[in-house]
Amino acid sequence: MPKLSLAKLERHLYAAADRLRQEGLDAATYKDYIFGLLFLKRCSDQFEAEHERIVGRKVAQGLVKDEAERRYGENPDYYDTFFVPEQARWSYLSAKLNDATRPYGSRLDKALAALGESNMEFPERFRWGWCPTSGKKADLMFAQHMLAVCRPGGMVATVMPNGVLFRGGAEREIRRKFLEEDLIEAVIGLPQNLFYGAGIPACILIMRPNLTGRPQNPAKPEDRRGQVLFINADAEYFAGRAQNYLRPEHVEKVVTAYERFTDLPGYARVVPITEIADPANDWNLNIRRYVDNAPPPEPQDVRAHLHGGVPAAEVETRRALFAAVGLDPTRVFVPPGNAGVPPARTGDYLDFAPELTDRAAIRPLVESDPGVQARTLTVRKALDSWWAAHSPRIIELPDRRNLNAVRAEVLESFVAALAPLAVLDRFKLAGVIATWWTDTLPDFKTLLENGFPGVIDGWVDAIADALEDDDNAGPAFDPFGHKLVRRTMAEYLERIAAARAEIARLKGEKAAFEADNAPDDLDEDELANWNQARDLDRQARELRAAHKAALAELKKLEIAAKKPPAATGRASAAAQSRLEQARAALAPVLARLAAITEALEPYEETKADLTEARKFYRALLNDFLAELKATCDAMGEDKKRELVLELTAQDVQAGMETAMGERRMVLEGFVERLWDKYAVAYHQYNRERDRTWAMWSQISERLGYA
Repeated sequence: MPKLSLAKLERHLYAAADRLRQEGLDAATYKDYIFGLLFLKRCSDQFEAEHERIVGRKVAQGLVKDEAERRYGENPDYYDTFFVPEQARWSYLSAKLNDATRPYGSRLDKALAALGESNMEFPERFRWGWCPTSGKKADLMFAQHMLAVCRPGGMVATVMPNGVLFRGGAEREIRRKFLEEDLIEAVIGLPQNLFYGAGIPACILIMRPNLTGRPQNPAKPEDRRGQVLFINADAEYFAGRAQNYLRPEHVEKVVTAYERFTDLPGYARVVPITEIADPANDWNLNIRRYVDNAPPPEPQDVRAHLHGGVPAAEVETRRALFAAVGLDPTRVFVPPGNAGVPPARTGDYLDFAPELTDRAAIRPLVESDPGVQARTLTVRKALDSWWAAHSPRIIELPDRRNLNAVRAEVLESFVAALAPLAVLDRFKLAGVIATWWTDTLPDFKTLLENGFPGVIDGWVDAIADALEDDDNAGPAFDPFGHKLVRRTMAEYLERIAAARAEIARLKGEKAAFEADNAPDDLDEDELANWNQARDLDRQARELRAAHKAALAELKKLEIAAKKPPAATGRASAAAQSRLEQARAALAPVLARLAAITEALEPYEETKADLTEARKFYRALLNDFLAELKATCDAMGEDKKRELVLELTAQDVQAGMETAMGERRMVLEGFVERLWDKYAVAYHQYNRERDRTWAMWSQISERLGYA
């Protein structure tokens, strides 16, 4: 049996998950099913393991297995963590999967309810307080349960709505007791709209149980006792179309801030519990009380607005940004000329460089600047040196199998190698590697098991799957954009692009014909469903149906007319006369059918051409895939290792250049904002206003309105 690549395994898993969806089931409802099933499966697995240990221990002591099951295996008192009743166990739920006597969702609800009822009879687990049963405020009850069942030396990390941080009443008292016992180690604020079906922002509570109950929690590291780390990460995310996402760089920054447990201006702060207990804060854990990441207000220089010029002080605040990008500020800003410059503008104000004639000229000036390009070249050289020094760790992965250690080494060494250039801060640099590592991790896992040839085979397999059926490929994946294809099959890409363009052209012609000649009286829905080809075909079918008998008779007469004459001349003439009469009677119908056929001829030709274009494209893809496989099969192991390392290094470089491009865009945005604020001064607006008013007065006078 051939080995299953990680990419193909992921496709199978996506397909399996898709099978669970019911037609018309929206994401929020789907989430309820999936999360419920996952929770029950996890609980059941943990319970079964504990159940086997309990029963096995009693059997080893001499008890009959059935008796051990009855007296101990099914007794909740013998379980240290939680007990799963029969109807909430995975074996029971699996057996009822095809039972149509009750909706499966109802079984899940009853299973979850039974699980809750079986495990709420432990009041000692909620010794910090009870929340009201109404109002959907049981979040801290879950947190207490997690703390109660956490093993000594363990940690609790749980996602909570932000309301648990500041709501009063019973929740305030629970927070107070948590803090007095030093249970909370960190509070991490997350962006809004991060989770399905919940647009509100959320937070992560990191807690450690304190079995002593003393104010200084011995389970915490010594330097963290009596303190809470607040991380405000709610402004750092990737905004998707319908949902926000945390990229690896965002996760890496949160993890690094937590591990360092130190202050980061506008992002993280270590707060003593005594400050939280102060009456001014009153045990409130609202993150913005302690870490405010609101951007500073946009400065406005009134003198510059009135007299023109760019405040040099504002430019100076971004001196480090200019240096990071490699752009000399004098390429953008110059000292003001002497002639005609108001005295109020001299000294602390600059002009835009003469090359900047309008706002649109800013980006080209930055992108083409020699200093910026030299900076990029310097970074590439440093990146090459770093890769040469640390790529051997990747080569050694199949033998050493130390994936996590290699990740830590490449991340730390990358930051150490690039940070002195001051192009990006250490968090952005770590984010570059974190993103690259996450994207490349499937390849590294394949490398561990199958070596460098296995990585190449996995790439080819993924490309083949995407070519075979894009719709079932899981996440969006362009096989022609794959790095292996770009590196080894460049000559095919132009031919494939031309074939795809031809298909797109023919599909466009087909769609244009279908949308043409729509009646003017169609409403919006009818217009959206209009199809000229279908309408013409409908007209032809209706005509043939309405004159079915006459057309059938005409066809008989035409067939008879083609046979050799067996009758006398008079009979033959009569038959010919009947044929002509039938044709004359059907002349309007035949004319209309001929017109419809003629109108559809270009459409039918386009459809035929499209079919041929698709056949050609499929044959081209088959040739492409065969050539790709042959090219890769012809490589030796050393060549495959070299190719994988080369393409992997290119991914790192692409990630770094993307981050540098984002940095340049920040600088360009800063200069554009200065242009928007100060490019035109107040006195220039006045002159333009006076000129426009004078012109309008002249026009009004000529029109006789003055």
